[in-house]
Amino acid sequence: MHRNLQRRFAGAAALSLAFTMVLAPASVGADTDLYRVEVIIFTQEGDDPDSPERWPVRPDPVAFQEYAELREDASPGETAFRHLDGADLELRATARRLDDASGYQVLEHLAWVQPGVERERAAAVAIPPGQSPAPDPAEDNGAPELAAAMDEELDDSLELAPRPPEGLSGGIRVARERFLHVQTDLRWLEAGDDQPEPRAALASVALEDPEPVVVMQERRRMRSDELHYLDHPRLGLLIRVKPVED
Repeated sequence: MHRNLQRRFAGAAALSLAFTMVLAPASVGADTDLYRVEVIIFTQEGDDPDSPERWPVRPDPVAFQEYAELREDASPGETAFRHLDGADLELRATARRLDDASGYQVLEHLAWVQPGVERERAAAVAIPPGQSPAPDPAEDNGAPELAAAMDEELDDSLELAPRPPEGLSGGIRVARERFLHVQTDLRWLEAGDDQPEPRAALASVALEDPEPVVVMQERRRMRSDELHYLDHPRLGLLIRVKPVED
């Protein structure tokens, strides 16, 4: 069924805005073109549910180093990232059709306005907006006193990367060069799959492995004002980016 989606959505693009950290103040000039981005992220059943992908249990951290603050109060003429509210979403009917279709569930639908800069200077938008995509090691590894108690027993080689939170997390970066470019680095852990992992539990090799984490790392060159579909075995992403008219 993904292939039908790919054919259906092979022709359009739009831009949106979300929040995380702050873009370097002097990195964007007042004459920089602005773009509107709109994104729908959803789950989809694989072509063969009995043959799942081998997703990692502890994926690498999200690759983006810099995140943009999605501001609700940014004026239309500013070059700051501006979060658009639900009334400004243009793909609501598309999101409803996905939610109503068998085998699909919309996880996130958002839009923002951002400056169009090259990839080296482009900041990402955190998913979900306003939440840091970096896991909190303190939460993942249990209480500090437990960790301290195990320090003498656990070898450094047993240090494991923290797992992402339940649900959808990560980031999306849109940049403008000769073409528009989108890069996604998303994690999805279905609610209820994960269990707390006290660091003390690492001392036992008999523990059952936690549920794997679905990872979506994609890059796509896009044309303006076309809707693009990024395919994936378990997640799907629709994105449209278009210039903001003066």
